[in-house]
Amino acid sequence: MSNYKMVKADSSSQAAYYIAEAGINKTISDIKIKVNELNEWKKGALGHEDFFQKLDKYIKEDLDPLLDNFKDYFGEKPKATITIVEAEEEVINSGSISEKIKTYNISSTGQIDKSKRTVATSITISHKIEREVEGHPAFDYVLYSDTQGTHINIGSNNKIYGSIYSNHHVKFKGNNNTVEGDIYAKGKIDVGDGNIINGNIYPSGDFPNNPSMLPLSDKFLLSYKSGDTDKGQGQISPGEYGTLTLNKGQSVEFTEGGNYYFKNIDASNQDITLKFNLSSGPVNIVVSGNVNFGRNLKIYAFYDGKEYDMDELIKKDIDLAKDLAGKIYWQIKGEFRLSSNNYFPGTILTYGKNEKIELSSGIKIIGGFATNTNNLKDFDNVTIVYAPPNGTAAGIGEGSGDGNEEIIKSSQATIKKVDPIKEI
Repeated sequence: MSNYKMVKADSSSQAAYYIAEAGINKTISDIKIKVNELNEWKKGALGHEDFFQKLDKYIKEDLDPLLDNFKDYFGEKPKATITIVEAEEEVINSGSISEKIKTYNISSTGQIDKSKRTVATSITISHKIEREVEGHPAFDYVLYSDTQGTHINIGSNNKIYGSIYSNHHVKFKGNNNTVEGDIYAKGKIDVGDGNIINGNIYPSGDFPNNPSMLPLSDKFLLSYKSGDTDKGQGQISPGEYGTLTLNKGQSVEFTEGGNYYFKNIDASNQDITLKFNLSSGPVNIVVSGNVNFGRNLKIYAFYDGKEYDMDELIKKDIDLAKDLAGKIYWQIKGEFRLSSNNYFPGTILTYGKNEKIELSSGIKIIGGFATNTNNLKDFDNVTIVYAPPNGTAAGIGEGSGDGNEEIIKSSQATIKKVDPIKEI
């Protein structure tokens, strides 16, 4: 009889483990089903607060903490008792994209008669929303200067596709320039000779409809911050870094959408390659110091399962090139130098007392420039094609916090991670 009891006890203990494991798997499955159900709520446009309120209510009120619909085991009724505790949560804002991540700790105790075993895991749920947010008016222009007392100087042989705004003067110092857009200035507009403006000219602040041009204040900026770790060639994830240094022929890949913070970017050597993975959202690059790119810069964008050479894409599909360039944002507190023979994508904001923009001959930019404190220096033989910001942080700042104040275009919840089940 004693041997029978021992065998039964060992068997019951092992069965209790399986019951505990079954309970935790059933709970995870139920949570996944509820997450998918909430993805269809309001046609996929739930804010973070609404989504997690509904999910938490389901977990607390509808998930049965006692599972006892197991077959009898040696005349005993097995059961699993489930406990769910909310753990850490985090909100990440990147332009019009906001992601809230929340982790739940789950434990399950399986019991048969006097035998008990407990297992545990954690499940992390991500809820992303895309918000309809209005950017700063500066980013409606291909060239924008917010500074009173300084002006935009345009040299010779430039092609500008988009409108220009200056809080002071706009002066064409050379000839053979073409502007496909309007020019607005609070001061004078000196078109000079031999230049073509295929648009309207509005000097002395005489603007139609009296548009309100807000100053480029800190409200519209991402925070300037950086880390201590310098980076070189290879892959980089969103985060805070020291100086990014690239030597001749080297490449760097920004591996996913998010905010990248640097002290400086020194890529003054030639034949450098930049790769942007835009599949998960826009890439925002914030530099508290200077940015310097050398000649023959190569740009690649990965999006929707395809890799695009931006040089070639601009020639073949300008609309797609604009869309991808609109997902890249540069915010620079120091100087920005771009050497000759480069294509360059993105919206660029230079904001700071010492900032300077230098564009060398032969550059082709798809995006736009905004500056708040210094002259946009004379430039020659430059092509600039306006690409409106598309989901980037341009003129949006850090975002509202939980993503419920703005109009929500879409939302998507996923199970980001389930930790391995372990006995405790």
